[in-house]
Amino acid sequence: MKASSPILASRFYSVFLGINLGLAGLAHGATLSVSPSTISNTYNGYITLTIGGLTNGETVVIEKFADANTNGVIDAGDFLLQSFRLTDGVSSTIGGVTNINVPGDANPAASNIIAQVNYSAPQPDHIVGKYEFKLSSPGGRFTPVTNLFTVTNFAFAQSFTGAIKNSGTNVPNAVIVLFTGTQGQFAGGTLADNSGNYSMKVPPGTYQLLAFKSNFVADFPTAPTLTLSAGATLATNVTMLSATRSISGNLSDSAAPSTALPGVLLFAQSTNFQAALGWTDTNGNYTVRVTASQWKLKPGDPDLAFHGYLRPRNSTKAVTTSGDVSGVNFALPKGNSLFYGTIRDDLNNPLVGIGILHKTTSASTTRKAGATSTAFSRL
Repeated sequence: MKASSPILASRFYSVFLGINLGLAGLAHGATLSVSPSTISNTYNGYITLTIGGLTNGETVVIEKFADANTNGVIDAGDFLLQSFRLTDGVSSTIGGVTNINVPGDANPAASNIIAQVNYSAPQPDHIVGKYEFKLSSPGGRFTPVTNLFTVTNFAFAQSFTGAIKNSGTNVPNAVIVLFTGTQGQFAGGTLADNSGNYSMKVPPGTYQLLAFKSNFVADFPTAPTLTLSAGATLATNVTMLSATRSISGNLSDSAAPSTALPGVLLFAQSTNFQAALGWTDTNGNYTVRVTASQWKLKPGDPDLAFHGYLRPRNSTKAVTTSGDVSGVNFALPKGNSLFYGTIRDDLNNPLVGIGILHKTTSASTTRKAGATSTAFSRL
């Protein structure tokens, strides 16, 4: 018995050492830095993600969450806004030309990634608030890493303030969106605080204010439309209606249905001018909470461009008058060719933050009737 003790001790030590080496390998994982970590909602440029501690050719997942309750931790109150994969040594190119809309590894050195995320204002990714970038391994090789990211409100001299309400009760952490112009262009947005109050500084102008959150819908006919003069502060509450129905489905690659499109915005608008938002989860599934009506749904162009995909020109319809509607799926084509160049004004100055919308046409129809798909790009 005593003679076997050294052998047992050696085996025990080997097992103990193996376990600890395994745990150490898991703990000694990748690193993530986000630069700049704070931007203004008027920022035009790139966010650089620097990832280290990888194995050669390793693939990682980047997810961006809205830190709705501003506690600095990814929890049930936060929602996924972006999700994409990066592979060490793999850049984002089409025909040898870099696609600036889709992040890829811009660093030729092995075992680390430098990826640039295109942030051109105004876009929904400029909504004022706190966010979390999460780095993880699809195979669980390292412990996930989370870095905070903040979008601040540029210090314009005029602002809107108020509360987000439903049936007279404040609704916390809703998204406030400002639209302007005859076409309802996105002009900015912010997240309401934990008490349902908001404040948004904007340039002088006329805006329509709407609020969005899961289980609620925005109502265009009753949404306040106000003109904000220079130096003024206008107090106005924004009301949301309770959702009573659901529309659900999936976004995937039309050529490879098992390839999901996560973190894509779904915008729904009804025939009675209500609106609702939803985002796809990590498996490309989505649920948009709505009311009883006829709805049109379409994925967000900037999000699809971020993945390198196109959408159909026409919206997809769903009728919820009799109940929930499921299986409203989008099978989308991936872009395999590229327009690229520079946009300048008449004085040859580059124009920054311009969105370009591309529409395909069939050979036998006019541009208006024959457009079959739409692609969006940022400059």
